[in-house]
Amino acid sequence: MKYPYKLILIRHCLRILHLNISAIVLGLFVLSVTEAHSEVVFRYGYDAAGNRVAREVVAQPRVAVASPPAVAVFPSITTGRVTIENRTSTVWDRAEYRITDTQGNTVATGILSGASAEIEVNAPNGVYLLNVIDRENVSSFKIIKQ
Repeated sequence: MKYPYKLILIRHCLRILHLNISAIVLGLFVLSVTEAHSEVVFRYGYDAAGNRVAREVVAQPRVAVASPPAVAVFPSITTGRVTIENRTSTVWDRAEYRITDTQGNTVATGILSGASAEIEVNAPNGVYLLNVIDRENVSSFKIIKQ
């Protein structure tokens, strides 16, 4: 009498194991498709008898790790001279900078080469925006001239 009960229990466990294995295989397939942008999580729903009645596949976005800035500008409060430093492993090849005032008028422009450059801000005291353009990357910095 106990033997058929054990057999049913074993069959039930194997069936659950088989479903979980197929879910894992499906999960690997889904992960390979969405690996770059999200993490896939499986959620299961069971009825009172222990049968799985629902499976939900949820793609959760991965948290991006911030990288250090590629360009550094210092000091941000200056009396006239500002240093622009390239913090990547490559040197600038004809990158350019543009300084504009708060109304958008261009105060100064120039070409950057090498790993760092010092520029002179020849403008009245005030707040300025320094844009560094290197190929497709644009970095913006606020400069205060005293």
